[in-house]
Amino acid sequence: MKTEKNALLRTLCIVLLAVLLILQFLPYWHIDDESASIHTLVWLPNNYQGILTNFKTLAGPSFKMDSWVWIPIILLLTEVLGIFFLISRPESFYGYVLAVACGVVGSIAYIADIVLHSGSIWYIHFAICVLITVMAITLSIRLIKGVKNT
Repeated sequence: MKTEKNALLRTLCIVLLAVLLILQFLPYWHIDDESASIHTLVWLPNNYQGILTNFKTLAGPSFKMDSWVWIPIILLLTEVLGIFFLISRPESFYGYVLAVACGVVGSIAYIADIVLHSGSIWYIHFAICVLITVMAITLSIRLIKGVKNT
């Protein structure tokens, strides 16, 4: 029963990481007939000058792309690697640590960063990050308890 519950929680965590990954490639900002996803703006910023101009008005004239671009890259890496380790090595801590890192970084970023906070569905991304954090911490605790009991 305990292993079945762990497998279910791990599967839900993988699904949440995958959903967050997919959402980062779907339209996130909608400004003046222009739409862009998080990663489209990270990798192809020159194609979205209208959105970047809006960010400068939101964040002030000192806004630079480099100031927030690392957050989506860190999230992308922790999502992909977290999914990989949760699927390939479910008894290893790597996947759980990466999932916790993804959830914590995302939760803080979607609240604190004005650029990410200005997206049309930032609250969905934030809620998924919180769920990932809670689920990954729960799984980590269950894994530690399971190691101690053996």
